[in-house]
Amino acid sequence: MKNIEIKGTQFHNKGAELMLLSILHYFRSKNSKHKFTISPIYDGCVYDHYAQLNLQQKIWLRYKGIQWGMLGSFVPKKIRKMYGLVLDKEIDAILDASGFAYSSQWGNEPTKIMASYTKKWKKEGKTIILMPQAFGPFKNKQITKYMQIIIENCDLIYAREQNSYENLISISGEKEYIKIAPDFTILLDGQLPDYFDASIHQVCIVPNMRMIDKTNFTSDEYINFMLKIIKLLKSNNLNP
Repeated sequence: MKNIEIKGTQFHNKGAELMLLSILHYFRSKNSKHKFTISPIYDGCVYDHYAQLNLQQKIWLRYKGIQWGMLGSFVPKKIRKMYGLVLDKEIDAILDASGFAYSSQWGNEPTKIMASYTKKWKKEGKTIILMPQAFGPFKNKQITKYMQIIIENCDLIYAREQNSYENLISISGEKEYIKIAPDFTILLDGQLPDYFDASIHQVCIVPNMRMIDKTNFTSDEYINFMLKIIKLLKSNNLNP
């Protein structure tokens, strides 16, 4: 039985939550005996959320640029076990399902921090897998160096699409353990609400605020784009 950390997921973002649920569903549907751990995140992943999913809590907190998780070693193991607390050194494998964290779009810091973690984890013999996610672009030498460190220390990396794959191999060259795989949340069975009537609505449109504040789209452009989608659907007798 292994301790597996699911990294980068939270409950504030629906996509991140679905990735967490998909991973748990996959393993638990196979009657896996592994234990799963998650690191709390301010507001995005707190006790009320992960306790319902029978997840252990990793003692892990970065504050003022310092990782304070090592202080958890002062808590006796019996007490940690009683409260479902896990130390970083007790983790056997990391499944990183960040979605989109390692890119110049977010600055160097997230990639820099992950680079330092992967170096530490690799030395400790942990298995590190980056689940299907977007990578890059990497627009300066520093973030490229950090991403190179991450690539070197991972056991398996899945880019979510061709552009992300090319962003990775432009740094490291082609590697057997760098592959392309699609979004895996489609493996999770959806649950239709009682009020849903497929004869009235056939398509669900989910607007994404990030398309306005994190891309070159303006608010008007994005709204017009969504309107075009709606008109196209209706012209094909599909009601959103």
